[in-house]
Amino acid sequence: MHMVTSQVETVTVYRRGAQVTRLAEIPQPAQGWPRQLRLDNLPLAMLDNTLSARLEFPQGGGGLVARELRVELESRHKAEPTNPPELAQIHHELLALQKQLERLNGDIAKMQKLEPGTLVLRATQAPQGFPLRARRAVVELRQKTLGAWLPRRRQLEQRLEELQSRLYQAPASQVPVSLELSKSVLISLHSKPDAQASHLRLLLSYQVEGACWVPGYSLRFDRDCSLADLELRALVCQSSGEDWTNAKLSVSTAEPERWTEVPQLASRRLGRRQVQNTPGWRPLPPQSEALFSDYDGVPQTPRAIHREDFGPRPPYLSDLQIVAVALMSLPPEVSALLFKELSPDHVRELTLQVSQLPSIPPAEREAACGFVAGRGQNLELLVVRKSEVVVERFHQLLASQRPAVRERPSTRLEPVFQCRVSNDICDLMEDRSSGASSPRKPESIVEYRVGPLIPERSPLAGRRYSRELSQEQLAFDLLYLPGAGENERGKLLPQSPVEASLRRWKDRDSVPQARQILADAQRQGDQLLRKAPPLGYHPPGPVQSQDWLYPGQARVTIRGDCSYHSVPILRRQLPAVLHWLVVPKVTHDVFRRVELECPADLALPAGPVDLFVGSDYLACVELAPVAAGEAFLLDMGVETGVRVARRPTFQEQAAGLMGGTLQLRHEIHIEARNYLTRQVRLQVREPLPQASEGSDCKVRPESQWDSLEGGAGYFCWLSLPPGQRAECRFSYFIEMSNRLELVGGNRREK
Repeated sequence: MHMVTSQVETVTVYRRGAQVTRLAEIPQPAQGWPRQLRLDNLPLAMLDNTLSARLEFPQGGGGLVARELRVELESRHKAEPTNPPELAQIHHELLALQKQLERLNGDIAKMQKLEPGTLVLRATQAPQGFPLRARRAVVELRQKTLGAWLPRRRQLEQRLEELQSRLYQAPASQVPVSLELSKSVLISLHSKPDAQASHLRLLLSYQVEGACWVPGYSLRFDRDCSLADLELRALVCQSSGEDWTNAKLSVSTAEPERWTEVPQLASRRLGRRQVQNTPGWRPLPPQSEALFSDYDGVPQTPRAIHREDFGPRPPYLSDLQIVAVALMSLPPEVSALLFKELSPDHVRELTLQVSQLPSIPPAEREAACGFVAGRGQNLELLVVRKSEVVVERFHQLLASQRPAVRERPSTRLEPVFQCRVSNDICDLMEDRSSGASSPRKPESIVEYRVGPLIPERSPLAGRRYSRELSQEQLAFDLLYLPGAGENERGKLLPQSPVEASLRRWKDRDSVPQARQILADAQRQGDQLLRKAPPLGYHPPGPVQSQDWLYPGQARVTIRGDCSYHSVPILRRQLPAVLHWLVVPKVTHDVFRRVELECPADLALPAGPVDLFVGSDYLACVELAPVAAGEAFLLDMGVETGVRVARRPTFQEQAAGLMGGTLQLRHEIHIEARNYLTRQVRLQVREPLPQASEGSDCKVRPESQWDSLEGGAGYFCWLSLPPGQRAECRFSYFIEMSNRLELVGGNRREK
């Protein structure tokens, strides 16, 4: 076994969780490549079923294959704390107070129920003497006892709170923890006969849950506000149990535990309609016999069973899957007869295939059995009567290994066989593969994943291990047979690599403490995900149903202290167009607005933006989600160098043939003056009164201004040279019957 030192190379922080990749540079030892590599000091929050490894050969060569990953739990004892007697005394007194307070509460509850009883007489009985003295003595005893016990309970509660506060405020070095845990990974290497590699690069990837990020922006304009430097900064917080030192950081709006299915897109053909060929006889092309020369050159082997004897082939199953489904459909004792006739290589291939089987409908399962046994044949009876026929059929299918004719519509695979059948198959595979000839492992494997191959919720859902036949059940060192006093006795159950490590520990007294440390590490990650982001920041989300990845440009260091750290991610230059806006009917303040366009290869999630003009801080505004290539506006505050004045006039007149219509004409005169040293392009907006639905009033504009979206008002543009002024006019009519009057007066502008 060769010890390997690794460091964090790349980190991708998702909305919830992170993907960590460690890098280890391994030169070839003098005695040759070892069979196992060991990486230590991995975090406890690592999700074991997301572990993967990749081998690279930077100096050329090859021939090394990673065949197995195994997670183990390591422990080392720490020195005793500096002052354990004080904490032990606090714990002892705390337990004694809790017991004393519990007994006192029980006595108080019993005393409060103590009341003088009432005498119940029947209708035929005469009244008896009333024992007033005895009843008074009971009431006095209750009052006297409660008067002494209630203050005593308050004293105990105050003392209990004081001890709990002292225990909470105790330094971390005083907490009696005598065990330190960490995870390690064992990687099994297989060297081919022609292996030639002088240097090996190992990339180990895993996921952790205790990490999150929120986006923030910094936007710096030049003095003319014609160009802006946009900087995306990520506030990253992590409690993975390790520090990410000098790592390449990337952030993503995706969520690994979210299940997403690829949509099935319907294909459509555009263009002219093609003329369909009429079916019929056509002569063969010239020299067509040469196409069959290779086929005729292969010697034909006689077959006892012809293909015409079998039923239709299941379209969604390959030949290897057909054999696996047929074996799983048989009783365990019948499958045992067939497994004994197969080679260890075929046993391993079939067992691996069983772990990847999707949900098989009953009709498809019957079709697979019929394709193996033949038309009108019962597969189970055929195995008992003529097992050699079924074995020969299995060998034919295993030798051909044709793929499925069609792809299964659903892309989400779910195991169908339960533990009862899976245990029998595992026992059979263990018996067959433990003989003299060890099972052959595929030579092309360069990546191996620990955990369920088919998860319950998503491809990256962690912490829970499936109870169905999976890749863990095929790893016999992780199977566990419960004892006499445990549940599910007599069944081989899968367990996590950490649980397997705990069961192998010789120090059984430290196992409960180790479980508590693991639970605390997981709880710390859950608490971080529930932690509220800083004020004004929002968790990142998809932009128009699309998730984005933002690679960082520099290496950073982020400590696992549950605090937010600001990290620069990317920087872009955006063209900017500055204009001014005023609504003089509402306020005479002129507002600056800048229009920016997002690049086509970049989308921006929602977050706060710090605005700078040169080196001067201007304001902090909120940015809504911006899609790729989309233009967006940002408000830059009030402009004091532009003044606007508004003067309305009103005229009332009769209209119509008989003078039955009343016209209320409003004219607004707007004047703007520019005191800046640059030209100003000012947008003037004027809202209109809105008539209620079904009203006889009509509002009609007279000026040729452009309409706002929704028709709530109109606007025009004014060009103001430096130190100059400009004006514009806007008028509109309100028409109604002369018998009516507007609420609040006909004059709408004052």
